[in-house]
Amino acid sequence: MRGLLAGNGLFMAPGLEEDGKPQMAPSAYGLAALARIDGPTPAPADPDRLARTVAAEQPDEPLWTAWYATRVEQSSGRSIAGNWASAALTAPLPDDPDARIAAIAAVTDVVADKKVGLPDDRRRELGAALTTAVPAATGDYGRCRAAEAADRLNLDPGSWRLTPAKPALTGKFSADSVMRVWGAVCLADRLGTPLSAPDRQDVLAWLRPNLGLDVAGNEFETYFLTLAWLAAGGPRADLEPLGDRLRKRMDGATGLLLTRTQRMGTLENTYDAALLAGSVDAFGDIAGRPTTDAVRALLPRLRANRSISDLLMAAVVLRGLDARDQALEREATGLARDFLARPLTRATLLPAAQLVLLLQQVGSEVPKFRGVTFPVGSREDRYLAWTMLGLGPFLSNSGEIRRAFADPLAQIGPSLDRPGDLTTMEVAAAMNVPDQGIDRNNLPPALTAWTTGQRGCTGFSALYRAVPSIDKCTLRATVEMQRTGLEEPA
Repeated sequence: MRGLLAGNGLFMAPGLEEDGKPQMAPSAYGLAALARIDGPTPAPADPDRLARTVAAEQPDEPLWTAWYATRVEQSSGRSIAGNWASAALTAPLPDDPDARIAAIAAVTDVVADKKVGLPDDRRRELGAALTTAVPAATGDYGRCRAAEAADRLNLDPGSWRLTPAKPALTGKFSADSVMRVWGAVCLADRLGTPLSAPDRQDVLAWLRPNLGLDVAGNEFETYFLTLAWLAAGGPRADLEPLGDRLRKRMDGATGLLLTRTQRMGTLENTYDAALLAGSVDAFGDIAGRPTTDAVRALLPRLRANRSISDLLMAAVVLRGLDARDQALEREATGLARDFLARPLTRATLLPAAQLVLLLQQVGSEVPKFRGVTFPVGSREDRYLAWTMLGLGPFLSNSGEIRRAFADPLAQIGPSLDRPGDLTTMEVAAAMNVPDQGIDRNNLPPALTAWTTGQRGCTGFSALYRAVPSIDKCTLRATVEMQRTGLEEPA
């Protein structure tokens, strides 16, 4: 665990100390830029390995991994095997308006690109959430993406009163500034009021000094630089040096880009580390003042974004470091209770379940809330039903929920008797259901074997995998395994 403490004082995901691995997020942006510069990118020599990469990353980022995969597909013109697109349909939406617009637009991208059906109730839910978020959006990029998503959701954005603005060509070139510049160009085109020739020349003059950008680690910036340059009328030939640098970082087997890893930790991984090390009273031994300071430094941004679960995660971490912040706990628990006061739907189920767990971890009483049933027709539906059933002690209508989900409830015993390719999240959800019929003192042999098989991967023999077939351990999967009570002694 000490080896996962990054230079910024937070903990990072296992495996980040090895540079040069192909990853979906930088590849999505970098390959999309390369395709616009050079045309279709080369096909992967090993499509199965590419599919495994998607499967390995998706448990951590269900929506965005699906979106990344569609960008990679579009860049090469070749499909990636797997049922990864469906995860985008039900992904929870963030609280921050700009992040919410981005997530909704990403869902509509995946639906359009993969031609998957979007249920009417989810379409209406996304439309309502989009309409609410647009007035609070802080940049033209979000407004342009909202207009694109509105078309796909059959919404009329006329009431939003979108108006184009000149690109803000001041300040240092950065991920935020180049995205905002592209957003202004995009929105102007979207509204049928393209930038004037002088304005386009100003955009090109602002972008030109950055055409020598080092693409490794800056794939996001490279993507928006490329979009803005071409939309403003810049010569494609001037982007060739960027294209050359992108091509040199391509991995032949997967067709993805080899990343330049930055050893940066995140709050979520730090929270997971606090739970794992804290279970043996060892978090203070591997983290100290730098971690405390790093978490406290995150709080203004978390408050600005009203990131409820993140605020509670920060509170849990500070507790584990003997730096409890009672004001933060009161603030975050109040927001969490407000969230849980609404009926618990399929779309809000996973964030609500996380809030319940976090409230317990800061010693706060969990209020009763009402669950809303939904049809169960897929494996993902079954996982969500198990999650809802696991919240039974906090549901004001737990009897109704157990009756509605009688079939998923009955499937728990047979599923755990033969866990097969179940993920740690699925097993944790099933084991968390009260009175599910599993005797913890006499576990099915297959479940015990499954647990042993999930443990250990290259460099991390004591951690667990999220997916049985992938040699990638995560802190989150290890926390989930700990929650099941199946975790083997280290």
